[in-house]
Amino acid sequence: MADQVILSLDQFRAALDAGDLAHVAVTADGNHFLITAGAAPHSTSRIILAAADGTTPQTFAHADDAINILHHLNVHHAELDTASWQTGPQTTIDPGYDAWFHAEITQAIAEADDPATVWIDHDEVARQSRARRSTGSI
Repeated sequence: MADQVILSLDQFRAALDAGDLAHVAVTADGNHFLITAGAAPHSTSRIILAAADGTTPQTFAHADDAINILHHLNVHHAELDTASWQTGPQTTIDPGYDAWFHAEITQAIAEADDPATVWIDHDEVARQSRARRSTGSI
C-alpha cells in the first residue's frame, strides 16, 4: 500500500509549481471525493489535499467542487477515479408509510379526475381564508 502524505493547500500548490506532483486526480473515496496526486517521479506516495485543519483530507461531496479547486490551482489535466465511489447512504421507507402515501395519491388523482368534483378558484379560497383569519376562526 502506498504511503499517504497530506499537504495543505499552500504545500500542494508549491509542490505543483515545483513539478513535484504527477498524476493529479479527483479520487472517489466512499461517498465523497478527494484531490490526490502521485509524487514524481515514480514514487509510491499518495499525496492528498488537506482540509483547513491541515491534518485530515479535504473531502468534497461532488466531484465538480474538487475540479473547481484544481482549476484555481491551474491544473488543466487531471484524472477522475471513481473506482471506490459509493453513493450516499440509502434510506429505507417504512412499507406502511409507503402504502399509505400511495393510497393518498391514488385517491387524490381519482378525486381530481372525477367529473363531479367541484373546483374552487384560488382567489375564492384566498378570500375565504382571509375572512376566517380576520374573525379569528382559524
